[in-house]
Amino acid sequence: MIHDKLENLIRYIPAGKRAAVQDFLEKLSEDMEEGTYGIDGSDVYAKIMSYPTKERERCAIEAHDLYCDIQFSLTGEEGISVYPRELLIQRTRDPETDFMTLESGGIMPAATVCNRKGYFTLIHPWEAHRPQESPDGTCAAVKKGVIKIKESLL
Repeated sequence: MIHDKLENLIRYIPAGKRAAVQDFLEKLSEDMEEGTYGIDGSDVYAKIMSYPTKERERCAIEAHDLYCDIQFSLTGEEGISVYPRELLIQRTRDPETDFMTLESGGIMPAATVCNRKGYFTLIHPWEAHRPQESPDGTCAAVKKGVIKIKESLL
């Protein structure tokens, strides 16, 4: 996991993908439409979404096999807990969408961060993560982006 300022994100992107990612970052705005945005074919793409945050216990733990998640807030803030994936119990897995759900089995997260506007969290496939957490218990709305980049490129 990497947690840093969004202005530093490009430093973590492979050289051959930097221009395309930088172009996308320059277009980011709070009023972007929700949906999927192509950045560089199937290697790099983004999703914009919004939802209310939840109490930690009500948030699902997820992981991916092929893609890293680079999650950031456009409005609001959310907590993200990160776990060592190999310690968790897999519940569901859909290879077509590169998405699985896991259960902690009582394992505590290795780290928890708060994604505020202007920050990002990069999560690798070997890390499970629990997004959508309310950082302060208020369960407020968040609008976020997730850049998906193939792990094999990093």
